[in-house]
Amino acid sequence: MGNRKIAVILPVRANSERVSNKMLRPFAGSSLYEICVEKLRRVAVDMVFCDNTRVDFLVAAYEKEFFPAAEKNGLKTLLRTKESANSEIDPDAYSFLEDIDHDWICLMSACLPMLKMDTIVEFIDNLCMNSGYKHDFPGLVAVTALPRFVWDGFGGNLNIGRGNSKTMSKVFPCANAMYAFRREIYLNPPYRYWPLKEPALFTVDDIEAFDIDTMDQFHAAEAIYERMGPKIVR
Repeated sequence: MGNRKIAVILPVRANSERVSNKMLRPFAGSSLYEICVEKLRRVAVDMVFCDNTRVDFLVAAYEKEFFPAAEKNGLKTLLRTKESANSEIDPDAYSFLEDIDHDWICLMSACLPMLKMDTIVEFIDNLCMNSGYKHDFPGLVAVTALPRFVWDGFGGNLNIGRGNSKTMSKVFPCANAMYAFRREIYLNPPYRYWPLKEPALFTVDDIEAFDIDTMDQFHAAEAIYERMGPKIVR
């Protein structure tokens, strides 16, 4: 195979709706954004990449206040349009991917402060290896393994087994932490977030997958983050 290029991208915006200015507001003596950028800087230094693979770490933003921290930590930047930063609909939300030519795109979220560096490294290593040696590799998505009853809303449950979670089959909700697909998946019609073939699943710990969407979650995550301390770094 020829040289492959993977972009690990942190898309951010200032106008979050449920938690005002979520990325930049004070969080445990820093901010969610700066915590994630610092992790990516250290991950970039620590990574051991597969042969014939180049991995770039980038921040994609419309608001200029995001760029100084990215540049300070050696991350490249992508300027999003105002429409991209405010859109929830493909393809506008990912139009900034037209400005790069990487083969694979790994999108990350800064809303999971407990996500460990080791987990990020392992995810990218997994992507490097499988995208390089499996021609039909469909992509990689971070999930959690949930050994609980889950109902489908139509009178049935999706788990198999008795009520004891030790013997119950698991379901795998998306962790909203990292997901990686070929670049064209994001840009070409029908603009899916994932290919037709089910992606490979990468399981992360429940605490690492704590995703902040509300102010209550913001305060709870801050308390957990401060208590965990150095454990999150590695």
